[in-house]
Amino acid sequence: MTIRPGTIGDIPAVLPLVAKTVAFHDEMDPIRFGAVPNAHTRYEGWMQRTADGGGAFFVAEEAGKMVGFVLGQIQEEYAMYRTGRYGMVHDLWVDPEHRRKGVAKALMLAALEYFRREGLRQARLDSAAGNIAAQRLFVECGFRPSVTEMLAELQP
Repeated sequence: MTIRPGTIGDIPAVLPLVAKTVAFHDEMDPIRFGAVPNAHTRYEGWMQRTADGGGAFFVAEEAGKMVGFVLGQIQEEYAMYRTGRYGMVHDLWVDPEHRRKGVAKALMLAALEYFRREGLRQARLDSAAGNIAAQRLFVECGFRPSVTEMLAELQP
């Protein structure tokens, strides 16, 4: 298994993994994560900018096949907080047959190291409330619960 920075050339192989990520979240909570058709294609420009040095984009590859990725970017905190810039991990995916082998952890640690090298002192992510396995992984990587997002379904 190879974990390496993603390149623009990797994007066509990563987009199907993004589609799986979108579908997974949509299935987990369709009200919160309900995606528009072909939502994964909207990632292409974002991944190009990230691959050109605009963020954390790492891929997991085995025998020439893309099996996972992590995508994050540097964001600016609201001016009322002291944090300043921080790393935001937006997506992490490993194909099911490659899970529980340390791949997701290696991807996440690569993203966190990227953020450290950029001089950031904080990284964040959101996790679906029911994704307990992912939350355990995130704790292993040094994350802790910080806020709880709540959702109210408003009827017209």
